[in-house]
Amino acid sequence: MLPFSLAFCLTSWYLQDINKYSSFSVLPRDLSQQIFNELVASNRLTETLLETFRDCALQVRLFMLTGMTHNLVL
Repeated sequence: MLPFSLAFCLTSWYLQDINKYSSFSVLPRDLSQQIFNELVASNRLTETLLETFRDCALQVRLFMLTGMTHNLVL
């Protein structure tokens, strides 16, 4: 598990250029989870971005995805 301040900095860095990444599966689980949570909280999670998390082991709460219209398979 990454220290909070390091995870926060890395999450912010990834979110700046989020569209240039094709996958987050190589990241530690807690970091990919934090990026996912931030995208959901800021209403920036799109179907394209959702694909970048395909092979990540995320904890997804369906109430977080109220705007998503398709089935969620990660």
